[in-house]
Amino acid sequence: MRLMLCRKAFYCYFCAMDNIATGVFVQGATLEEIERMVCKAVDRRMAAFVASLRQEPPVLVRRKDAAAMLGISLPTLDAYGRVGILHPKHIGGRVFYSEDELSAVKSGRPLREHLPVPKQ
Repeated sequence: MRLMLCRKAFYCYFCAMDNIATGVFVQGATLEEIERMVCKAVDRRMAAFVASLRQEPPVLVRRKDAAAMLGISLPTLDAYGRVGILHPKHIGGRVFYSEDELSAVKSGRPLREHLPVPKQ
């Protein structure tokens, strides 16, 4: 974090945790007020980060098992990924699918909203 004094105005520049630079122009504020604002922003980001750590990671299923779970062939599974019905995760040269997403597709919920509209 860098604080620069610029004629009765402070320019506070800091990078957020997600590597997005944020610039804030504060006029007529004391260093203590700026420190409080920065601390509040960091506290909010840290709280969101800690909350994301508490979430359970998704259960991932291998490609072959995903196709068997849906009762489809591997080429059809790949086609589902290309058109956006499923969202494959590529990890170390292998392809995995979220078990939750597969369950939703199997029940038919997202299948209808992602299928391409037939041309007339």
